[in-house]
Amino acid sequence: MSDGKTLVSEATSYQEIGEFWDSHDLGEFWEQTEPVEFEVEISSSTWSRTTRVVVQ
Repeated sequence: MSDGKTLVSEATSYQEIGEFWDSHDLGEFWEQTEPVEFEVEISSSTWSRTTRVVVQ
C-alpha cells in the first residue's frame, strides 16, 4: 500500500480490505493477477520447514 490504497479494493486499512473480501471473490479479478514466487517458513518448538511456493 505504497500510496495508501490496495490495487484491487482501493482500501486504506486492513479492516477495509477484510470487508471488501468478505463480499468479493478472487475470480472477479483473476485477469488482474500475475505469477509470483514466495517462501513460507513454518516452525514450531519440535520442527521447522521452509517451503518455496510458485503460483502461476
